[in-house]
Amino acid sequence: MSNYTYINLEAVTVNPASRVLTLIQLIYGIPSMLLMIVFFFALGCMKTYSNSFYRLVQFDLTVNFFCHLNTWPAIRMESHPESVILLKWLDNTFPGILTSTKNGVTLFFHLQFCSAAALSLHRISALFCPITYQSKWRVGYIPFCIACIVYSYIPGLNYFGKATRVSFINGTLTKVFDREELDSSLNQLAVFSLVYFVLLITLGITTYIVLRKAFKGFNQPDQRVSKKLTKISLTYCFLYTGILAWSNVGSLNTHFQLFPDFFTKFSTVALVFASDLMTLALPYILLVFDTNVRRKLFARENTVNDNASNTSNSKSLFTQRT
Repeated sequence: MSNYTYINLEAVTVNPASRVLTLIQLIYGIPSMLLMIVFFFALGCMKTYSNSFYRLVQFDLTVNFFCHLNTWPAIRMESHPESVILLKWLDNTFPGILTSTKNGVTLFFHLQFCSAAALSLHRISALFCPITYQSKWRVGYIPFCIACIVYSYIPGLNYFGKATRVSFINGTLTKVFDREELDSSLNQLAVFSLVYFVLLITLGITTYIVLRKAFKGFNQPDQRVSKKLTKISLTYCFLYTGILAWSNVGSLNTHFQLFPDFFTKFSTVALVFASDLMTLALPYILLVFDTNVRRKLFARENTVNDNASNTSNSKSLFTQRT
């Protein structure tokens, strides 16, 4: 028999700790999301990034951008009384949208695995199909992305609108939990998290071992490019693997009470920031490992500075002559 829990979202009170955490999240979140937008269009418009690997990076950027955006109405905004007005407007204007954002958390969990795994699969395919892998990825890119989205929907279909939903009850915005369905959903996510952890570890190690041997057969330019793309792929893959490991430990602790309460509370808060780290990390990984990205950005900055300097010098000469 279902056990429902009702939470009045309009009764939330001011929590100083939540305000500080949200402020910190905004400070690093907004610049990171803007950077993701810049990178998405830069990778799509510049000929330097014609390699099919960067199409997968664009897919990953898109997934992570909307994943982070979705967490605000789904989770974060509920902690602040002033945000309830916006949440009420959203659900009044677009009925069911808040329930959809709740279910979107599960969708993006699976999508993030798919996009992270795709980067490693691309590097492995570069070895086994060195001549045709570029054309195959270009042709299969759109179908692959669609398949990832469809797959990511399937695991949560049975729980959509059942485990958690948000609706107006007697004119009050209310979050409703079905405890039985929610526990079942969380157990399913724990299983997927463990499976994804094993798969990503396997993919990462395989990519490293296989391509390390293959680098010796590449000419110098190809070796340099391949190493760069592999570093990007492996760094992102192992970063996501670390978050999954943390999540798996949290799931075990929920069932077996392995750690004291104070550690559990700290771990829950820290996991939010760690998840953000993974979700927003890709632009910074590109900046660290991709010299083309750094060169383009800093060259543009230097050009602007040079133009400003030239303009200033011209004005100075004109003033001296007059």
